Amino acid sequence: MNRNLIAVCAGFSIVLPALVCLSYSRATDTFNEQAVKERLDLVPLEFPGWIAYLPNEEDESAFKDEQYPGFMRRYVNPVLGHQVLLLIRGGPSGPLVYHHHPQQCYEAIGFAPHRGTIKRRVATDEFAVADFTKPSVSPESLRIYWAWSGDGAWAAPDEPRFRFGTFPLLYRIYVVQPIGSHEDPHDGDSCEEFLKIAIPGINKALFVNN
Repeated sequence: MNRNLIAVCAGFSIVLPALVCLSYSRATDTFNEQAVKERLDLVPLEFPGWIAYLPNEEDESAFKDEQYPGFMRRYVNPVLGHQVLLLIRGGPSGPLVYHHHPQQCYEAIGFAPHRGTIKRRVATDEFAVADFTKPSVSPESLRIYWAWSGDGAWAAPDEPRFRFGTFPLLYRIYVVQPIGSHEDPHDGDSCEEFLKIAIPGINKALFVNN
């Protein structure tokens, strides 16, 4: 890996807000936690062109303190010098659609939303997308894609509790990338390129019928 890519990886400070966004309240619903953990463990550490770098011990410890099973991984495309942060958590549908949307938790730690949320089709799936900036001497800007699924079809409806209320188990996915400008195009950005490659493998791991 070249020095520029290493420098970008080191400066990609999105772990803390991602952890805040994936903090959920304990629900009264019951689900098979061990089965969810086993499914999450099947998500590949490599996809074509993308390699996972696991979080450091401190970040991983904070992430494991959350209520429901999940993981956080940084995937890097060493050829293009691109990277994304992938976060997936599984649990009862109620907490996963009610708590901590990016607009709430990123604002709580100093990130201001830029414009509104849009919807993007990535292959056959739909993701909500929003940009955020943290004002500072050197402003930090992020682009976040997120969606839910209970059966392998990922979607980000305006009222997810109606769409997903019948699923006893739900997964939520976040994919986050740093951006240089809010004018950076969505077509072909790091998140979309990663999702196109990764979603089939993710679905095969998480859902029995895929």
